[in-house]
Amino acid sequence: MITRRSILQHIGMAGGAAATFGAMEALGIAGNVAAAAPMPDLPAGFGKGRSVIVLGAGIAGLVAAYELQQAGFDVTVLEARDRVGGRNWTVRDGDRIVMDGEADQVARFSDGAYFNAGPARLPSFHHRILGYCGKLGVPLEVEINSSRSAFLMGQKGDKVRMRTAINDTRGHVAELLMKAVNQGALDQSLSAADKQALLPFLKTYGDLDATGHFAGTLRSGFQAFPDAGVGVFARPPAPMPLDRLLANEQLPAMLFEDNVYMQATMFQPVGGMDRIPAGFERALTRKVVRGADVTRIRNRPDGVEIAWRDTKTGAGRIARADFAVCTIPFPVLAKVDCDFAKPVAQAIAGVVYDHSNKVAFDSAALLGTGPDLWRHLVRRRRDVADLVSERGAVQSARDAAGLLYLGRAGGRLCEAADRRPGRAGARGGRAVAPGAWQGSGQRRRGQLEQDSVQPGAMAELVRRDGGASGG
Repeated sequence: MITRRSILQHIGMAGGAAATFGAMEALGIAGNVAAAAPMPDLPAGFGKGRSVIVLGAGIAGLVAAYELQQAGFDVTVLEARDRVGGRNWTVRDGDRIVMDGEADQVARFSDGAYFNAGPARLPSFHHRILGYCGKLGVPLEVEINSSRSAFLMGQKGDKVRMRTAINDTRGHVAELLMKAVNQGALDQSLSAADKQALLPFLKTYGDLDATGHFAGTLRSGFQAFPDAGVGVFARPPAPMPLDRLLANEQLPAMLFEDNVYMQATMFQPVGGMDRIPAGFERALTRKVVRGADVTRIRNRPDGVEIAWRDTKTGAGRIARADFAVCTIPFPVLAKVDCDFAKPVAQAIAGVVYDHSNKVAFDSAALLGTGPDLWRHLVRRRRDVADLVSERGAVQSARDAAGLLYLGRAGGRLCEAADRRPGRAGARGGRAVAPGAWQGSGQRRRGQLEQDSVQPGAMAELVRRDGGASGG
């Protein structure tokens, strides 16, 4: 029998205390409880006899539709695409990706593989969406976002395992700080009581020996593995010298999982992130109207009027309701014929969406494998923000399956791959989503703004000083 206790025990053995606590949070038995946010108290039958049209079937539109239906409204959802979810997009074998200004692409994955082209992870503090998953019956599984068995690769190809980087750096820093305390360098900042409490902490924190020296730690791995008997006990490796650690340009990446958005252990829906929008649609009384391209929005004295075009037949349609909730991305909405007040229309038109790239690959030959793959990526490390392998985003048992998160300059990596005959394309690289490699060796840019319905990844926020930052 599988119990919550046994599940937590297995998670603890695999991921440690942090992973266990994150799982306990999601299960609602520790810390914050995963729960969908309650709607404001509404009178009984608040929406009875009244209608709402929701424009857009992304997560915002689906949540609005679900909650309004719960409040008694008659809800209709219009979506321009032939799928629900918006940026929550899972690409599977055979899916056609319609590009704006370029040829369409058809995904080609091995059996059972899929690509979460939009969001791919649910951290423990996303209580509301985790709560909706429970309410809608969307099963979740653990997503390993960071592994201390991974390597930090320097620009010259030198590598250090993550656990070594973290624990040896900690040991060296603890030793230096203990020396500074013992030599009186911090006497103006620390009281005698502070020093008395700090020194034993530093010994434990850095795994220092009795003299305050860092001589290596089993936290970084083994020099000699433990024997089955008592003849040979595990021995720690010699510590990596501090100057070698500091020489690795990627050393700051050891703090990756300390970012609350990049927790080492997260959750993901079983079968792909699009299981969440599918769960919302199952809960709606009326299915989402797909292929409904909104062309005009009008406020009327007695409600709203929405004109839309059927993308398959080209036929025009008119829908009327008491209210409308609009979740259409602003760059698309700015091109719709609306009667919004001038300041509102200007604000909508002024929003710029930021760039985002993801490249999925499902080919043992793509860019090579193992060290050869890493050497290629390392030479272009400024283009690559993150690499998630195997079950991180592309679900596949193949060794080279994975996902590259690319920034604004990500297209350069694709271009470089195209120039490597016998690697990308010529030995089986296939286009699996915008930004992946084609069998011919030609690339397809992966920026989301080439999707005519989702022109960008997110709104770019403009600071008061005139600068910009990602939204």
